[in-house]
Amino acid sequence: MESFLGRVMAPRRPSAEAVRNARERYRLIGGGSPLVANSRAQAAALQEDLDGRRGEIPGRLGAAMEIRIFLGMRSSEPFLEEAVREAADWGGRLRFAVLASHGSEGATGAYRERVAALLGGGYDLEQAFVSGWHTAAGYLEAVADRVESARAEAGLPKSTPVLFTAHSLPLRDGREDQVYRARLEQTVALLAEKLRVSKFRLAFQSAAPRPGVSWMGPFAESVLEELANAGHAGIVVAPLGFVSEHLETLYDLDIEFKQRARELGVGFARAGTVGTHPRFIAALADAVLAGPEET
Repeated sequence: MESFLGRVMAPRRPSAEAVRNARERYRLIGGGSPLVANSRAQAAALQEDLDGRRGEIPGRLGAAMEIRIFLGMRSSEPFLEEAVREAADWGGRLRFAVLASHGSEGATGAYRERVAALLGGGYDLEQAFVSGWHTAAGYLEAVADRVESARAEAGLPKSTPVLFTAHSLPLRDGREDQVYRARLEQTVALLAEKLRVSKFRLAFQSAAPRPGVSWMGPFAESVLEELANAGHAGIVVAPLGFVSEHLETLYDLDIEFKQRARELGVGFARAGTVGTHPRFIAALADAVLAGPEET
């Protein structure tokens, strides 16, 4: 845990208290994070989808083309560095797809920097990051399906407010990542239309308090209190900024946030992440085949 947190928090070193707290949180969600297993499942599903499309790809990218998916993680095995080296040694054309629904300078930017450092001088390969997919029809349909399923399972009426959450980001020089927020707001507006809901909010979660550091808001807990004070008897929480289950959903939402909703007397339903939803995987495959993003 200490080495993992060290990679997450670099260049800062985790305190003994931070390590203890992290261990306890992982214990409460079953003893470890399912993130790597979930990401492997997504990679396998994407591989299967792309393999099934080779006959549909025209010209020299046709049925004879081999497509191979490599999985690389920033802070745990399988590490990004090894995945990039394997992919580059395998050859062909490289397409990088970051499994973050809404790109940010801090998240996707870090991947870009690492990839550039790894491939900067040693490989003569066509390489690019794929187009964003935060407004792709398949992705929106997958999120909407998860929301509707959670609402129905909890027995909440269709008029129940939907709270879409995303990971908060620290402000840089007092400024927030406007591109990140704009993409999230765009997705939320499209989902509200698709779900036909009039009461919905976007809020941010999982900020890690640090002295002198401000975070992007509003925070999900504050919005939950607003909705409770407005008289809403229930709420559907949809973790829009995460595409598979891990600590930020299984602990931050399912344990802490759910407990706060209980204290406020608000019915709670949590939509699952898109995971390996077929429509999401198809949207991701579309983005990979579409090629480089526009700059």
